[in-house]
Amino acid sequence: MRNSACEADAPGSGQIRDLRGQRVTVVGAGRSGRAAAALAAREGGVVRLLDADPFAVSDDQCVQMKAQGIEIRTGAHRAQDFADSDVVILSP
Repeated sequence: MRNSACEADAPGSGQIRDLRGQRVTVVGAGRSGRAAAALAAREGGVVRLLDADPFAVSDDQCVQMKAQGIEIRTGAHRAQDFADSDVVILSP
């Protein structure tokens, strides 16, 4: 019996979804969240990075991510942060 999760076109197969023009919200600004946001931006996504901790992103990281076109929001998450998202990525 084959495991469909191992098929090349299965969700979670490691393939990157076409993000061009997609509104991508990444929740969690730790190392993996920042990496996911940067990848989504490189793939053409319109990226918003969220973290509840207002000190999750250093000034240098903020400057670097903004230069990549990534919007950063810290503090309490609001429904409007997700309302227009096409893709939501939860960082571990």
